[in-house]
Amino acid sequence: MLSPAIREDLGDTVLSLLDDIADAKERLSLAIQETRDEHERLRDAHVKFQAISQRVYDTIWDSRFPPERHKRRQSDLVDKLTSREIEVLRLLVEGQSTKEIAATLNIAFKTAVCHRSHVLEKLKCHETASVVRIAVQSGLLDIESPPPPGLGRSA
Repeated sequence: MLSPAIREDLGDTVLSLLDDIADAKERLSLAIQETRDEHERLRDAHVKFQAISQRVYDTIWDSRFPPERHKRRQSDLVDKLTSREIEVLRLLVEGQSTKEIAATLNIAFKTAVCHRSHVLEKLKCHETASVVRIAVQSGLLDIESPPPPGLGRSA
């Protein structure tokens, strides 16, 4: 059996440990909250940095490539397309898949893939969204025209 002095000493030790645990828990909670606050400040700073970076980029881009010059450059790219590639481009802009383009033009799927690849390559694009942007900016696509059948709103 433990003597009363040892019991009392152990009780004090346990209470001291419990106090230390409570202090550590409080410090940890404060550290977590500070980390969250810092994370929020960094996120806000990042958003502001992105906005400023975009404005700087736009300013530099517009000074080096005025919109009319940029449009002219894109028109030059479109002028390099063959008549078949322009057909494929129009169908891409309408939202057709490569398989649908092949069916519409009555050509093999691999031929449609090849035409699509040439369009992307000649327009220096990596995705269809950029192709659509160039088609609109070069005047090849009138954004005021009604959507193709099946893509518009139902009356």
